[in-house]
Amino acid sequence: LRVEHLQSTLLGSLDRFCIWSAGRDGKRLYRSLSAENRAKVVAFLDVDAGKLAAGQYYDRQHSERVPIVPWTRAAEGAYQ
Repeated sequence: LRVEHLQSTLLGSLDRFCIWSAGRDGKRLYRSLSAENRAKVVAFLDVDAGKLAAGQYYDRQHSERVPIVPWTRAAEGAYQ
């Protein structure tokens, strides 16, 4: 229910966005998004060295890859 509200009120008006955390909750949010909004996700932002070393998240259910980048890059144009 909260994801539906998020999608209808905020995400629909955005061209692209990042998700904070490539952990359990961030991945769960990503998988819960509609195909249209998943396509708008440019990256996961994280601080965990292990996740950053992996470099990407692969969603097997949707066969999609999303880069995992340091949170410090959030201000760069490519991630806004």
